[in-house]
Amino acid sequence: MRSRKTPARWVPTLLAALLAVTVGTTRSAAKPPPGAGPPVFQLVDFNGDLIVTTPTGFLAAPVPLHRDHSFASVGNVTGFAVSPAGETFIVGTDEHDSWLGKVSFSTGEEKTVARFPGYVIVDIAFDGAGRLFGLTDGCDGAWPHSLLLINPRPAYVLVKKALDDRRPSPCHTLFGAITFNPADGSFYYSNLDANGHLFVDRLAPGSFAQTPVLTSSLNQGPPTGMAFVQGLLWLSTFNGLYVADITNFKGNFAYAGSPELGTPLTNWFTNITAILPSRLGCTPGPTVACLHNRFQVEVTYDARPGQGSGPAGAVLDSRLSAGFTFFGPADVEMMVKVVDSCATNGMWWLFAGGMTDAGVAIKVTDTATGAVKTYANARGHLFKTVVDKAAFSCP
Repeated sequence: MRSRKTPARWVPTLLAALLAVTVGTTRSAAKPPPGAGPPVFQLVDFNGDLIVTTPTGFLAAPVPLHRDHSFASVGNVTGFAVSPAGETFIVGTDEHDSWLGKVSFSTGEEKTVARFPGYVIVDIAFDGAGRLFGLTDGCDGAWPHSLLLINPRPAYVLVKKALDDRRPSPCHTLFGAITFNPADGSFYYSNLDANGHLFVDRLAPGSFAQTPVLTSSLNQGPPTGMAFVQGLLWLSTFNGLYVADITNFKGNFAYAGSPELGTPLTNWFTNITAILPSRLGCTPGPTVACLHNRFQVEVTYDARPGQGSGPAGAVLDSRLSAGFTFFGPADVEMMVKVVDSCATNGMWWLFAGGMTDAGVAIKVTDTATGAVKTYANARGHLFKTVVDKAAFSCP
């Protein structure tokens, strides 16, 4: 099982939250709208692992965060947001000060862009105008549980609203979430009230006046992130994802799943600290692999007349390579790998190998540039290894 570095002050709250979930949550899975597939999310855990997932399973191998050495020792990641221009920002804190960084979701490389001494920021979100807002901790730091307008360069914050956090007792350190709903131009804010019930408030545009819209009777534990996807409000806690119908805010959140990777003996569990609908150029799926979160790989096979034809199933391997199945989920017939050789010859290299004599067509799309490469193997011939050291241009 994946190890976790839980801050000591989180332990009592976290244990209480997990216990509450175990004994009090109704595990009735919510469903997306008719005709819609499961939503794809980008998640960040408090160790800084960057993850692409559905509510129940990872779609790509986690990418560890490579922190900027100028500020690498400060605390855990507590939130992230994507700007209208597609830039990904993360925020973290050591429960005394906070930092803001710009990060590549493909490589995990992070560059610190601002520091906020004295402010303990637990979540961030962009509004419709591209302005960055933050939510402060309810226990520590300057202006507890307030909505901040954040300016990265030069680094400063403006307190826009001191929020009513329902006087939680005990104080839930480093929890709470905000998100922006483009459908009504409002921020939404979530926390636990004094009775341990999760609530969601709408913050009116301009004034940020709070209006209660949902109080859940379920004990999911403190919120760590929120996002509006497929007409539903999705919320994360350390233990999983929950969903509510935004057209019926009087209803409860329903359990949607706990993203995991691997077998019961090797699972990679994630303690979610931030959640967003996927805005990556390449979104993985049952028949689509996304390598480096950039290169979209699709494979079709032709094994007629006896074993049919169609799209191959994509099997998670790593962010560098993926397997593809033709006849069953446990039978990998071929592999595709993309290697970053920009420092060698200014190109991305592509390799493909197979254990099949079926007809194979490989399509690889560079979602950063739109460039497409195709490779084929004739039906009835053993697969010939593909080595392309000039597949795509860098960067």
